[in-house]
Amino acid sequence: MKQIPDVLQRNLTNHVIGRARLSLYRDITGQDGVFPDVAQIRNFIFGVHRKNAGLGTAFLDILNTRSIHVVSRADLVCTVDIDRLMEEIENHPLPTPLFLEVVSSIPEDEALGILIQRESLAAGGYIYSATGINDSFPRGLVFRIEVLASKNNQEPTFWILSEAGWTTEGRAGCAGSDVLQMVVCALSRLNENRGGREMQLIPLKEAVESDLDFRSRAGTEPPVDKTYDQFLRAVLRRQVRCSTLSIRLDLIRPHDYDFCLSYPLDVVEDAKKMILSGKRPELLVYWGGSRFVVSDDYCTYLAYRALGHSTVPVVALGKFPRSIGRPKRTGYSELLPDVGVIRAAAEHLPDPELKDYLIDRRLETSSEKSTDTTLWSLYLGLSRLVQNPRVKERQLHEFILNFPTVIEPFGARVLSEVWLGKKYRIDLAIQYELDEKRVLLIELERASLPLFTMYGRPRDHVTHAIQQVEDWIRWWRENPSDVPASFDSSFPVQGMVVIGRNAGMDSQTRRRLLHLNAGRAVKLITYDELLDRLQAMIGSIKSAQSKLGRS
Repeated sequence: MKQIPDVLQRNLTNHVIGRARLSLYRDITGQDGVFPDVAQIRNFIFGVHRKNAGLGTAFLDILNTRSIHVVSRADLVCTVDIDRLMEEIENHPLPTPLFLEVVSSIPEDEALGILIQRESLAAGGYIYSATGINDSFPRGLVFRIEVLASKNNQEPTFWILSEAGWTTEGRAGCAGSDVLQMVVCALSRLNENRGGREMQLIPLKEAVESDLDFRSRAGTEPPVDKTYDQFLRAVLRRQVRCSTLSIRLDLIRPHDYDFCLSYPLDVVEDAKKMILSGKRPELLVYWGGSRFVVSDDYCTYLAYRALGHSTVPVVALGKFPRSIGRPKRTGYSELLPDVGVIRAAAEHLPDPELKDYLIDRRLETSSEKSTDTTLWSLYLGLSRLVQNPRVKERQLHEFILNFPTVIEPFGARVLSEVWLGKKYRIDLAIQYELDEKRVLLIELERASLPLFTMYGRPRDHVTHAIQQVEDWIRWWRENPSDVPASFDSSFPVQGMVVIGRNAGMDSQTRRRLLHLNAGRAVKLITYDELLDRLQAMIGSIKSAQSKLGRS
């Protein structure tokens, strides 16, 4: 674990979400003022997510959110056409997660932040979740509200979480609730301000380790720098000369620090390998008054910085103080390295010292999207599906088909809805072709189904599912010539039923489940057991990576 620098601590305490992060770090590490490492964060999120996927995802987004929208409390008291708003944010979904910091001119008003998240619905449309936090976070939430934006399911529009559980409210009831009105106004302001000004927030996940964030990574198109564009055009028109020379790296600053903080590290890794192979690409820079500015060659700049180079070759556009270095060559466009096209502008953080710290911290971390990060993503995705009461069996089926690793990582062939003649249809069939050659036939049931009665007997849907898989196995053995051509009928065949959950089971019920599986060709496992397998795989991979790193 590393100490949080004072400059970063000051930045965090200025915002609700920053203070929330500090509180989460304290809960994760048991200490004040230190960064948890990625293993600690993951174990913490595992635990929260397993109990409450919505809360676990909210914690993760609070740790990862890179920018905030600042809105006045007065602006969240407004009149909104709810029907029109729901239609707009369904047809043109908001990019989430988003975080709003609500500010007030009244000193006694408590700090408030609103995290907005979005989830697709199988029947079409979206669920927008609004989580209100204040300085008591994570001990409690101010509110948790889900808003349904779907023309296929218009009512109830609002789901409100209270100590008694979830309650619902229709659109007409919004006027009678200050909290609902605030959430609707927040969604309306975000919808109206798409692409509007945001305040860049310290991306703390970058300061911990880049592979914690399993969402899509930023692109490599640099932001607009009009000064650089003017210099470049002038050189191309032979109106301004450029020079090649070597200068100290600390005499160069990026035009946009925030872009450095989101630049894909795997691209930087490739540039590092090129430099380590002996190539020394030139950086295209111009004099910015106190230091040179790099605007197009972010990748090469970050690679040199990550490798700890003290001096680097540059092509300087225009004039610069001659005390810095003697030019090797001067000329025009013939000296220019390959340059990219600048496309979009960006906001800036106010504190260069803080930006320099974060860039160096980010470059210390692993750059490649590792296998354990992918498994971590699968774990969170499956956990969220398992806990969501609105999820249909078909959605679970599609998730497991797309990511069969959650059931078995060594399957060589995975097929969905396999027909055995005209009588039986198998949900999933997996063929293994390593040492243990076999075929596994899988029946998927809902995660919400209970397994046993109050008297400890398997429920009817459990015995029916097991019997169904036993029928498949019998047919497979009795009709080898009719087995689907994708499979080898000579392989031994086994069965599995995935159903229900064992979270909350007492020790006696768990023993019943073990006894039910003893010596049977058809095993019964729960979705929690799939999650246990993923978590164990992640732990094994991290352990192996750690040992390899020390060898």
